[in-house]
Amino acid sequence: IILFKRNSFKWAIKNNESSFAQYQIGNCYYNGKGVNVDIKQAFEWYLKSAKKENSIAQNKIGYCYQYGIGICKDGKKAFEWYLKSSKKGNSEGQDNLGYCYQYGIGIDIDKKKAFDLYLESAKKGNYNACNHLGICYQYGYGINVDKRKAFECYLKSAENNLEGQNNLGYCYQHGIGTFIDKRQGFKFYLKSAMKGNHNAQNNLGNCYQYGIGVNMNEKKAYEWYLKSAKRGNHNAQNNLAFCYKNEFGTIKNYNLAFKWYLKSAEGGNYNAQNNLGDCYRNGLETNINYNKAFEWYLKSAEGENYDAQNNLGNCYRNGLGTNKNYNKAFEWYLKSAKGGNHNAQYNLAFCFKDGLGTNKNYSIAFKWYSISAEGKNHNAQNALGYCYQHGIGIKTDNKKAFEWYLKSARRGNSAGQGNLGCCYQYGIGTDIDEMKAFKWYLKSARGGDHILQNKVGDYYFSGDIVIKSYIEACRWYLKSAEGGNLKGQNNLGYCYQHGFGTYVNEKEAFKWYTKSARGGNHYAQNNLGYCYQHGIGVCINEKKAFEWYSKSAKGGNIDAQNIMGKCYYSGKWVDKNYNIAFSWYLKSAERGNHSAQNNLGYCYHYGIGVNIDQEKAFEWYLKSAKGGNHNAQNEIGNRYYFGKGVDKDYSLAFDWYYKSAFGGNLIGQSNLGYCYQHGIGVNIDDEEAFQWYLESAERGNHNAKSKIGDCYYYGKGIEIDYEEAYFWYFESALGENHDAQNKIGDFYYFGKGIDKNYELAFDWYYKSALAGNNDAQNKVGYCYQHGIGVKMDKEKAFEWYLISAEKNHDAQNKVGYCYQHGVGINIDKKKAFESYLKSAEGGNIKGQNNLGYCYQHGIGIDIDNKKAFKWYLKSVEGGSFDAQYNLAFCYKNGIGTDKNLRKAFELYYIKLPKGGYKNEIRIST
Repeated sequence: IILFKRNSFKWAIKNNESSFAQYQIGNCYYNGKGVNVDIKQAFEWYLKSAKKENSIAQNKIGYCYQYGIGICKDGKKAFEWYLKSSKKGNSEGQDNLGYCYQYGIGIDIDKKKAFDLYLESAKKGNYNACNHLGICYQYGYGINVDKRKAFECYLKSAENNLEGQNNLGYCYQHGIGTFIDKRQGFKFYLKSAMKGNHNAQNNLGNCYQYGIGVNMNEKKAYEWYLKSAKRGNHNAQNNLAFCYKNEFGTIKNYNLAFKWYLKSAEGGNYNAQNNLGDCYRNGLETNINYNKAFEWYLKSAEGENYDAQNNLGNCYRNGLGTNKNYNKAFEWYLKSAKGGNHNAQYNLAFCFKDGLGTNKNYSIAFKWYSISAEGKNHNAQNALGYCYQHGIGIKTDNKKAFEWYLKSARRGNSAGQGNLGCCYQYGIGTDIDEMKAFKWYLKSARGGDHILQNKVGDYYFSGDIVIKSYIEACRWYLKSAEGGNLKGQNNLGYCYQHGFGTYVNEKEAFKWYTKSARGGNHYAQNNLGYCYQHGIGVCINEKKAFEWYSKSAKGGNIDAQNIMGKCYYSGKWVDKNYNIAFSWYLKSAERGNHSAQNNLGYCYHYGIGVNIDQEKAFEWYLKSAKGGNHNAQNEIGNRYYFGKGVDKDYSLAFDWYYKSAFGGNLIGQSNLGYCYQHGIGVNIDDEEAFQWYLESAERGNHNAKSKIGDCYYYGKGIEIDYEEAYFWYFESALGENHDAQNKIGDFYYFGKGIDKNYELAFDWYYKSALAGNNDAQNKVGYCYQHGIGVKMDKEKAFEWYLISAEKNHDAQNKVGYCYQHGVGINIDKKKAFESYLKSAEGGNIKGQNNLGYCYQHGIGIDIDNKKAFKWYLKSVEGGSFDAQYNLAFCYKNGIGTDKNLRKAFELYYIKLPKGGYKNEIRIST
């Protein structure tokens, strides 16, 4: 033996017929002692020794066959040689044979036999067998679980076995068969690791990583993982990859992370296989490859890795690296969930809630959400809150909803934070607290929730809870928009369009509206339509404007629906169709669009696409007015003023005009001025009337400009000033206000504050007449009749009188005169009488006088002196001097009344204007 130690190889070669020497020669070749390493030669010499019944060599040959050392792997032959060695009582052979029975190497698994062999070997003092025996007692392999005996076996093994020391450390760490003593655990890991046990080295790294029995030390954790990984420990290789990926104890290096995940995964480590799948899925130091991700998840999942099973479920659910298959997704989620994976439990609950790969079952969904939530899965905690809030699989309980949202939020779940904010905002399960709502919305937004980033932007934009800041609003909208949130994109576009928190940039506005609109946001689609309509950030394109408005309207946008109604009403960009216009207005109005409600009222008012219905018109105008639509408020004022669809009520008319006016409606301001001027629903106040007319006029209302002209002309609420009157009439006239055009004609006709100019007078009367002004039409007829500012043309005079006579009682009188005297038309005394009658009944004093004359002299009607007297009297009561003379004649001669010379005298000489009239009958023209 002494000689062997000093010069073993030479000694063994000299004695190579001895089985012992042959075994030693094998060892020399195996370890390179006295000769170069030659594994094949080692195997040959071991084999020679084994064939001579050397039990140690037989065990070694089994080992070579088991691991392919100097010969091809052959589990069956390994088993056979271990059996031979075992039968000769070799404790190592017995231990290795037990290992074959435990793991089915060259023989069917038989854990009972494995246990018996380990026990036999251990009794002979084999420390490795003691370790294996401890494993059997710990996990119940071939024997009932007995953790105390497991601990005792490890304790024995640890005296001289590195793996036993490692397992003893594990017992102390986790309290297996003994009290937990993490320091002792660390001590045994260290003892084993220092002697090169890679499992212990890995566990030691774990101790340093998590501070188990020793202070945390990232660098030392990394160093021990590295030592273990280099020795081929697949768990350590996976942990080492983690270090490189997360900059834990070393510099971040995704390339090395990927390399070590790959080594570990190829070595069969299920955790690493799952992590490698993550690398391929996310493109960590490799190209994204969903097919490979799926393959590695599948390998890991089949190895019972619950994380991988969950990830595999995700692949089947989303079609990553494989075809979408909800049934298989459900199956893998179920496996993982049953294995205790909280993410999978959450996903499984989702499947039951939405019927993904299984039948919908809210009760089971709630159950799995609960299990996952109790396992501190913050997504599940948020989902469980949602279940309690909305009664999904459980009775509604807002208090519990709040509690679960709070748990989720505190664990950093951005959706939970958002929902918790919602609880505080609306008082769901807790008191309303707007500041707390904002606080949680802000946390969620900072955590990357793009929906809440938009909401935080809204808070800063409105300034309701926090100090208004368009810059902050724009900043949050930008974050939300870049994260793909459609609302955020639309709001960012709005900021760029109007310069809120940033410079006006119409191209950027258009860009963001486009992104949001293409994503289906109907608000953005409406805004994009506006951009194309008005050329904001893009060339005007009315066809595209209509297309986007149409998309938005069909998507339910009430503003766009109202615009579509306008398009079909006006025939803009599309064929005019009142029925379709009405239907769009109705859709928009029913969903609360106040402008559409006003337009719908207009449809019922004038029978546009629907039968006229003044009561419904009033209802819709009123809804719109109550919603703050100032046009509708003015219209409601009109309704109460004229009694359309409702009883007349000047007080309410005034109130609604007042609301409309204060809301900035120009027509409402003008009408309010009219109320103050004429005491409608309020005391007369000419100065207040003037101020409202002025407010409306200065903002461009041409009717109000004409009224301001009236105020200056007649001195109502302001001193008479003909120049100012002319200025405002002229401004109004340029705006196509026909009343003002008529007034300008008067200025030139009478030379009031301006030189007389009959030609210009006629021109303005003519403009006003063409616009439908009855008074101007009457005056145009007068100009043609008498050649004032235009060549005399009595036929045209008659035509214009006739047009004006449809509504103008003075023109009706003139038409009667034309028929009576053949002015521009053949004499027709019957028609003359009819026209005088219309004029008289309409209150025209000239028509009343002329009608009296017809009755007195039988013009177009039988003589009827009583009626003649009656109409003369009406005309006189209205202030007609011509009729006064005729009435005096009646009293003097007893025509249609008793003679009364006193009254005749009074009418002739006292009540007639200075100078009186000659003895002649007066005909009014």
